[in-house]
Amino acid sequence: MSGHGLLDLVLVAEEMGRRVSPGPLIPVNVVASAVSELGTPEQRRSVLPGIVAGETLATWCLAEPPGTWSAEALRMEVRTKGQGFVVDGVKGPVEAAADADCFLVAARFDGAPTQFLVDSHTPGIMVTPAEGLDLVRRFSTVTFDGVVVPASAVVGEIGDAAGEIERLVDLAVVLQCAEMAGAVDQMLDVTIGYAFDRFSFGRPLASYQALKHRFADLKLWVEACLATA
Repeated sequence: MSGHGLLDLVLVAEEMGRRVSPGPLIPVNVVASAVSELGTPEQRRSVLPGIVAGETLATWCLAEPPGTWSAEALRMEVRTKGQGFVVDGVKGPVEAAADADCFLVAARFDGAPTQFLVDSHTPGIMVTPAEGLDLVRRFSTVTFDGVVVPASAVVGEIGDAAGEIERLVDLAVVLQCAEMAGAVDQMLDVTIGYAFDRFSFGRPLASYQALKHRFADLKLWVEACLATA
């Protein structure tokens, strides 16, 4: 709307954080960004309209157990088979994997990071739900066992995804920071509201100077969180 998509999206993420809204906002937008930036015309046609319409759920398979988010930590290897590739390995944690229609998979081809757009219903993919503490997010482990993908599945250039992965991690971190900043801002509002509603010795808790000092400190921290995000 403003001409700067990420700034608009940060405002959405902040509001979703305030409401502890469920849904895979971050991975869907990471995949959308990757496909819109580096995807082929066919990849864009097959993924982006569905994402925009809310009909396609995409997620990012970058981390591998125990969960390191960087191109340098990639261990999954992809090998050629005919005119395509074979993907073997395990990814996790992967957000919304159980409901995803497609995966953006980061792996190594000849030792160099490469990303692939893979249909979640491709034979050889197994999704195992994982337990988590966050009630509004669902994570899984995704196992790729001899998954065959065509050459057209490559997003960007083969072996040249390190910089793009770093950019996507930055995007995910920005959105996560915005969500958390919105959440802590809301929690401060809730806490201050409670302090006005709760009475002690005939006075609202918020009227006591010692608590006012604490609230002032908390407000400074929240403003720092918003500024940093």
